[in-house]
Amino acid sequence: MDALVRDILRERHLQSLFQPILDMESGLVHGYEGLIRGPSDSMLHSPLSLLKAADQAGLRAETELLCAEVIVADFARLKVDGSLFVNLSPRLLDCGKPTFERLSHILEANR
Repeated sequence: MDALVRDILRERHLQSLFQPILDMESGLVHGYEGLIRGPSDSMLHSPLSLLKAADQAGLRAETELLCAEVIVADFARLKVDGSLFVNLSPRLLDCGKPTFERLSHILEANR
């Protein structure tokens, strides 16, 4: 399983999806939640399976950061109008300055 996670990371074999977040009063789209999927032909297609395997391989932070990178890049490439919301685990946010620098770089690269 570790090798499969490493292959997914190396090949960036992730797919983003964007789920609308609606303002229930106006019915308008408030923004989009960025979602991720692993390879469709893999047992790691589900984000829960992917992240569990990444945990077991000791690659959770790298996997979450790549997920965020793919989501942000695809959102920018598609020129979606609205705000983007990306879920990150508290563990990732506890990783300190290098993580925040990488997240900042991801956002800056996709302005």
